[in-house]
Amino acid sequence: MSALLKYLKRYRGLLALLLLVTWIQAWGNLSLPNHMSNIVNIGIQRSGLDDTLPIALTVETKERLQTYMNEGEVTFLERYYHFQTAGETLGEQTGIAILETHPVWLLDEAALRREERSRLTDLVERSWWIDSVADGPTDTIERYREMALEIPRQTVEATAAAGVLDEYDRLGIDKTEMRSDYIKVEGVRMLFMTIVVVVCTVSMVWLAARTSAGVGRDMRRELFAKGISMSEEEYEQFSTSSLITRTTNDIQQIQQSLVIILRVMLSSPFLGIGAIIMAFSINRKMSLIVFLSVALVVGSLFILFKVVSPYFIKLQTLVDRINSVLRESLTGLMVVRAFNAQDHEEKKFNTANQNLTDTYLFISRAMVTIFPWLMLILNFAGLAIVWFGGHQVAASELEVGNIMAFIQYANLVIFQFMMISMVSIMLPRSIVSARRVNEVVTTPISITDPEAEVLADVLPLISEQSDLGQLSFHDVTFTFPDSEMPTLCDIDFTIEPGETVAIIGGTGSGKSTICKLIPRFFDVSEGRIMFNGIDVKDYPLELLREKIAYIPQQALLFSGTVRDNLTLGKNKGASDAELYAALDTAMATEIVAQSPLGLDMRIARGGTNVSGGQRQRLCIARALIGTPELVIFDDSFSALDFATDAQLRRNLQERMGKTSFLIVAQRISTIRQVPKILVLDEGRVVGMGSHEELICDCQVYREIAESQFSQEEWECENE
Repeated sequence: MSALLKYLKRYRGLLALLLLVTWIQAWGNLSLPNHMSNIVNIGIQRSGLDDTLPIALTVETKERLQTYMNEGEVTFLERYYHFQTAGETLGEQTGIAILETHPVWLLDEAALRREERSRLTDLVERSWWIDSVADGPTDTIERYREMALEIPRQTVEATAAAGVLDEYDRLGIDKTEMRSDYIKVEGVRMLFMTIVVVVCTVSMVWLAARTSAGVGRDMRRELFAKGISMSEEEYEQFSTSSLITRTTNDIQQIQQSLVIILRVMLSSPFLGIGAIIMAFSINRKMSLIVFLSVALVVGSLFILFKVVSPYFIKLQTLVDRINSVLRESLTGLMVVRAFNAQDHEEKKFNTANQNLTDTYLFISRAMVTIFPWLMLILNFAGLAIVWFGGHQVAASELEVGNIMAFIQYANLVIFQFMMISMVSIMLPRSIVSARRVNEVVTTPISITDPEAEVLADVLPLISEQSDLGQLSFHDVTFTFPDSEMPTLCDIDFTIEPGETVAIIGGTGSGKSTICKLIPRFFDVSEGRIMFNGIDVKDYPLELLREKIAYIPQQALLFSGTVRDNLTLGKNKGASDAELYAALDTAMATEIVAQSPLGLDMRIARGGTNVSGGQRQRLCIARALIGTPELVIFDDSFSALDFATDAQLRRNLQERMGKTSFLIVAQRISTIRQVPKILVLDEGRVVGMGSHEELICDCQVYREIAESQFSQEEWECENE
């Protein structure tokens, strides 16, 4: 997760905005049940009466209520209620119809401060409750006054509201209009809140998607950059199919999970905790139902988490496996067909596919099984709330609107904890994917540029070099990682500027390894490789590889055009004249000449639309562009016929005479004219000299020659 936080830090602004939008959305969602409760409790049941402090009292009602007050309370009441005599126009002006014929006591709201209003409301509510239950002498009334202080406020308020509504009937106040006005106001508020919630929800989705897409893009970019900077040693730690899976499937999994996490893990705590507080404020007793339901949900999902989590980890390994099998089968398709091994490959793929399917099915069944159980908990919680809430409504301890709001808050709490738990179940797979990606990203690169101090000393020397193309191996030994035996031992030779040196040997003798050590695809285990008198380890990698052209055994072309392939990397600024010159030297001009598009001739991925020899010549042409000081041919003539091979080598000598060449070959005919030939056997130099000298002095070279020459040719060689 710490690796994921590194990427998320780049999107602090979006995350801060997402947090703000999430808070606003949670506030809106938590407000909606409260507004609905107000519509039911106040708008419908109380005809829009949102304040139990009446705006007016009839003379009879005022006298009756003050019988339940002491002298000080009566004085306090009369401070804010003023006697108003009847008048013909007063009824229309105040909305109190009875004022046209009867005097009333009017509330002076302008004189009321918040503290006095609260005290006056409590006084009137308590008096109305006593009036509804008292029917005895004064001492009984005193007892009811004491009881009123112990009765739940909600009960006292409900009784007072009923009394105020009856009083408004006597006063001639239009309750229908009052109800309509209240419901309209609350309805507009609910509509506004709904719009706010919708806008915030859409914004949350966009912000979460934008952040996760950016994180996915950054991870893919960093993973790809790390991949192309890896040496052969690092590549051996990860299979190609695994690197592809990590770059695509794993990052896609992280990206999808991140969207859900940003939406759920940010909003659910706000909504869940807020809903708990709101539900607790409505009724503490019924809150126990919510807590019990949450405990059951979290417990159930924890059990599911323990069961399913190992299978999520296994899933990624199985995806790697099926990718590996598929890639292997498709890459070796011609071999599979040649040996009629289709059934074997199909069986191998079916086994990997079935293992993946079985794992997916187990996870899906477990996930499907839990949902009915969670819905059962949710429905039973709602049923319990209605059951216990109904009894409290009957006892005037709770109102219908409160039950409706409580059910919504309870559902919010349970659902949010359910979502948090479900995301927690998804996390293991995302964490596994993040670890797999981080494993590649944090893998140390063994071959890097030298330190700044070394570069400061070496760069002036490089600019002053005169013997361009000189290469020297000094007692070089190389051992592959995790290998006990060295691949190369005590290799010692020199290529002078403009000289051509060839290397030949049996399979596995270390020829290609020597080639890969020069441009630092690997670093030597012991000894030194000097290029133009400077250790190759002291060169900046980019500069070293600009000076050295390397043509590998496998001719590889990229999808695009011939021009795209020739101007790859360091050749990007080459002119058409330089491209045609390189093509001519590599005997590849005919490839573009036969196409009307010329250099813009399309090349399929891997160069599958040209022959093996054409592919090889295009790769050679690509390496010859510019002015390389050393050209390495790693068995690069194997796909060429003898005539093309000979002509190409003549072109190299005539047109690139100042360039040094290192030629690795399997065929003696390719290198027999080279004045210096190294013979390798089991990683050691067992012979060095010209063809004629090696025929006489080197047993390994002589055995290679015997295997390649006919009887007549061998007899001529011996003569």
